[in-house]
Formats: sequence, C-alpha cells, structure tokens
Amino acid sequence: MIRFRRLVEAIHEAVCAAIDGTKDNAEDFLQQYFDKSEEQGDDANVLKPKTIKLDYPTLDDDGQPTEAIVEVPLITLVPYTQTQIEKAVFTAEFRLYVENDELLVDFPDSKRKMQNSTLGKLEITIAPKESTAGVKQIIEGYETVLKRQI
Repeated sequence: MIRFRRLVEAIHEAVCAAIDGTKDNAEDFLQQYFDKSEEQGDDANVLKPKTIKLDYPTLDDDGQPTEAIVEVPLITLVPYTQTQIEKAVFTAEFRLYVENDELLVDFPDSKRKMQNSTLGKLEITIAPKESTAGVKQIIEGYETVLKRQI
C-alpha cells in the first residue's frame, strides 16, 4: 500500500518531467540550426544560422539563364514543430483504505477479485504545438533574406 498523497505527487512529478522534456526541444532547436558565432565581440552567446550554399538558376541582366550561389539557412528548409502534452489522465484500479487518519491506496494482484474498487487507466495525449511568435519571426526573417538572394 502507498499513501494516496504520494501517488498523486508521483503522477504530478511524471507529468512535470514529460512537460520539461518537451521544453528541451527548444534547446535542441537552437543547437540543430545555429552555431556559436566566432565573431562574438562582447557577447559570448551570439548565434549564427547554419547554412548551405546552393546553385540557384536565375536570369542575368540580359535575360540569359545563369546560376547564382545562394546561402540558405537550414532553418528555412525544414518544417519546425513543437510538441506539448495536451492532457494527462490517470485512472487505475485500486482499493482505498483509511489508516491512522491517512488515505492509503492498494493496487491488488490482477488475479484477485476486487470489491469496492475504482476503475481507471493512464492516458497521455501528445499533440503538436503552434510555434511561438518569436520562432515564427526568426524563420520568416531568414526566409525574407533568402528571397532577396534569389
């Protein structure tokens, strides 16, 4: 048997840990698409986008086909989505007991027939989350710079 309070705390801690895991995506995002700048100046946290260079077909001043080298930020080439926990529902089959004015929970052996028990299950739904306004603006800014090169 365990204390009901401890059961609720454990569920809460598990949900919080899962939420923290989704927050780590933001840090991974920065590491995946940005490098620390070598020209940091006074600020050691300056990031520059990781880029690739592409030969891009274009027309010269005379209207003749030619190719231009375009520097493309990787962040503009891939879809970016975040995840969030939409809901977490805990249900379980257990017995409740009161002992020394404390509520206790017992998870019985599956072979035993339970009387006066409550039925439940665990359901966690993870759904895509809309990007923050800041991330959208950064991506749109790099897309604008890319369009100017083309």
